[in-house]
Amino acid sequence: MSMKAVAVANPKGGIAKSAVSVNLGHESIEQANRTLLVDFDKQGSLSLAFPRTADPTKRYIKTVDLFGTPEGLVGAELEYVTPTVAIIRAEKEDFEALRALERAPDDFAKRPARVLRELVDKFDVGVFDTPGVIGVPLLAALTAADAVVCPLALGLFETDGLAQLWQIIRQVKSGGFNPKLRMIGMLPSRVNTRDKMAMAELESLRKHPQLGPIILPFMLAERVPVARAINMRKPVWQGAKTASHKAAGQEWKHACSHVLTSLEG
Repeated sequence: MSMKAVAVANPKGGIAKSAVSVNLGHESIEQANRTLLVDFDKQGSLSLAFPRTADPTKRYIKTVDLFGTPEGLVGAELEYVTPTVAIIRAEKEDFEALRALERAPDDFAKRPARVLRELVDKFDVGVFDTPGVIGVPLLAALTAADAVVCPLALGLFETDGLAQLWQIIRQVKSGGFNPKLRMIGMLPSRVNTRDKMAMAELESLRKHPQLGPIILPFMLAERVPVARAINMRKPVWQGAKTASHKAAGQEWKHACSHVLTSLEG
């Protein structure tokens, strides 16, 4: 089986992209997939969620290396956090270099796909976390992915950013970067279910003639157990005891399972 990769993307920060990426990784692992995690976000949240277990004396492939020349990868190897799960990290010392890449020529966005193409036979599923800013790292993740899922936050500023998202996806598909990129859908995230205005907005979006069909039939509510699970480096659904935690676990488990199933199609 050749790897299928999903990018978690939206050029807005603070809308649970990394949380979705992390839990997609956990769900893929639970499904016994050989899983590759790639952190395209200079903040390194996905990297932080999966602790280091590798040999500190070895040189491992980092995100910034994906944008370099083939010669720069000589001597580097994949870091495996388990025998079947590897990660390419956005290292803290590369923060400025990754930020500079946001303003690099668009052609740089094609480089990671060339490197990752050599790894497709080693893995079943790839999960790419992306930055909440428009630039080459976001473009690169979409170029290297087979499909994209977009966390969707509710609110004036958040929904206004959808136009930017569509523009980027059109650029990827029609600009020679990745014409086969598929949209899995938009995933309502960090939803305040007690806010009547927010719930009305979600209902309105679901009825929208263009947006409605691509909004996934799931909702990730704003719940305390989600943040706790992230802090404990566990999937949201693991060890749920309280009613709130169980509800959160079901929401996240169902949504992540759906995304991975859709990735196969």
